[in-house]
Amino acid sequence: MSRGRVLAFLLAGAVTAVLVVLGVSQQTSGTKGTDGTGGAKGKGTGPFTIAVVTRDAGQDRAGAARVALAELRDLLRDNKAEGRLPLEFVAVAPRDGLTLDRLRRDHPRLVAAIADDADLDIMDQLGAPEPVVGTCRWENPPGLSRSFQWTVAPEITDVGWQVRAYLGKKHRTQQVVVFGAYGSDAIEAEQLGQGAPGPEWEDPKLPPTAVHIKRPGAMSAPELRSALSGGRGDAVYLAGSSFTLRDDLRALARAGFRGPVLYTPWLLNTCVKAEREDPGQVPDGITLYRVGTAGPGAVRAEDCVKGETEFCPYLLRLPDRPGALEEYEAAQTLIRVYRTVWVEGRGTTPSDPEEMASALQGSLNGQIVRGLSGWFEVGGPPGDGHTLGFGHDIWLERWAAGDGGWTVLGPVSAEYG
Repeated sequence: MSRGRVLAFLLAGAVTAVLVVLGVSQQTSGTKGTDGTGGAKGKGTGPFTIAVVTRDAGQDRAGAARVALAELRDLLRDNKAEGRLPLEFVAVAPRDGLTLDRLRRDHPRLVAAIADDADLDIMDQLGAPEPVVGTCRWENPPGLSRSFQWTVAPEITDVGWQVRAYLGKKHRTQQVVVFGAYGSDAIEAEQLGQGAPGPEWEDPKLPPTAVHIKRPGAMSAPELRSALSGGRGDAVYLAGSSFTLRDDLRALARAGFRGPVLYTPWLLNTCVKAEREDPGQVPDGITLYRVGTAGPGAVRAEDCVKGETEFCPYLLRLPDRPGALEEYEAAQTLIRVYRTVWVEGRGTTPSDPEEMASALQGSLNGQIVRGLSGWFEVGGPPGDGHTLGFGHDIWLERWAAGDGGWTVLGPVSAEYG
């Protein structure tokens, strides 16, 4: 089934009759209502609160959530509906000791939280009724740290098949040679070759991967030439950190490689913001790409022309900062649950925030969400936080020193689609 047919089918089932009345407010640590001094004493009445807990709370971090609600309001108004959506988003800066209990005291009608750091104290309360939806993924080292039960960040396997689809379509790659599969980076290297496109994509040709433990800069010239024997059209993926990037590029050039080289800083831990490093002089014949699992900031109108044009107005309205797209996706995830259970399902909206929080928590698994970067399904075994993604986009940047450094090419799907 083509992507367009799936989008049309899901959109047709999503449009329902209700008019949205919304309120979005922003508060940061130290302001009334978020520091423990100004919160209401009882559960009260009014809209339910979803806290956006982020280090960027002072930069209108709730702005992307506002766009998410505005889109739903416009959609339902266009269908001449009546009703009410009792949700609001409040931005909160993280601080020591900020637990869900503290958030609940500051915001008595709290029903959910969105967070951009899996190492927050709120993650210690996994038995709480309020769901916490992450905008990133924490897997470094795997299994040894707290993690979101739900997150909108794409899985490594999802990143892998999109990278391979791009290389196969745009560079006619016959084989992707992966270097640096050592230690925790071995997980990244192995999973890159395991993903497969979801049902909304036409079947792109995915070149296979060949995995090597060493990085190019640590291999002898004969070893490296042997590893690159797949042919001139091959591409290289560098797993793990970029600390040896310059040495790796020089070694590839000495071995006669001329082609695309890709890497993804912090793929195992998307909660860490990648530095915009300078790779130095890239050898002639090598094109260096950086793959990002988060929206890089402002989205250009040109990206909309190549990609999903129906999403263009909302893409362009997102705040001009990294992470805004992921905040939007997390907000849409919670909004979609509300629509599915209480609007499309014609259920009676609970008046008690704890009851509402528990209902949201119990309805997240299996929800299919329309985001600006694609469709994705929220799911996974309890406690094993991950998103089952099909088509959740990733981003591509190309290094061109003469053009001012890194150039954002846009969503990978728009580049190879």
